[in-house]
Amino acid sequence: METIVLTGFEGFIGNAIYQNLKNDYNIITLSKKNGYNLNKKIDIKTNLKIKYFIHAAYLFSNKKILEDELMNTNLSGIKNALLFCEKHSSTLIFLSSYIYGRAKYLPIDINHPINPHNLYAKSKVECEKKIFEFKQKNSLNFIILRLFNIYGFKQKKGNLIPDIISQINNKTIKLTHFNSCRDFLYIEDFLKIFKKILNNKFNKNQVLNVGSGQSVSIRKILKIIKKIKNNITYIETSPNHVDAVPDCYADISLLSKHYKWKPEFSIEDGIKKIIRMHE
Repeated sequence: METIVLTGFEGFIGNAIYQNLKNDYNIITLSKKNGYNLNKKIDIKTNLKIKYFIHAAYLFSNKKILEDELMNTNLSGIKNALLFCEKHSSTLIFLSSYIYGRAKYLPIDINHPINPHNLYAKSKVECEKKIFEFKQKNSLNFIILRLFNIYGFKQKKGNLIPDIISQINNKTIKLTHFNSCRDFLYIEDFLKIFKKILNNKFNKNQVLNVGSGQSVSIRKILKIIKKIKNNITYIETSPNHVDAVPDCYADISLLSKHYKWKPEFSIEDGIKKIIRMHE
């Protein structure tokens, strides 16, 4: 059984990866509970060959954290991950994010101009730069996954779909605006492509967009929920709000071509499944 190191085990995506892979891989999890710190050198006592280092840990922004502190901490995290991968000849899998900002064209491929629209995306861009710079001077295999909007059960509030579903019992859903569109990929579809990437014979460094390849508006999501819970009403609190990214969806042709994959869950299927799990 091959061995994997996984950071960010306590997060939504990190924990989903662990649950999905734990029967097929020996997984060493790194989290706050067992002393993992983004700013500290990674020292794992093992003689096992570590095939993959999956870096899903990230310091999020809040009122107590300054922008420089957040950026420096996350850059320290990727630096320590890179040094570990070099020492153990492990392939780095870095979970990046949507870093393109306002779309210049659709669908968005990996060659689209990068223009991060918030601090989270900016930090991911800087981490990617560290990976590319490290590769120029050192031996390294890596995969960068630029995740669009992954959603599913157990995802915390602060993300659109759990923010909406958490208001269902109130019978009134309040959101800033309804017209923005995003690319939403259900967690089970993400896990299937993630496992395909791991099981693929690795022969080159890759940067991949991971999404559904479709654009869905907030208004459509609300209509789906109203079909399921017909007593729901929804209120737009700032209808004139201008979104930094009004529309985006991923070009997933590389995933389809190289991994023979396509999403199986429609946005309707995913939302229905989450609501059933909450009942």
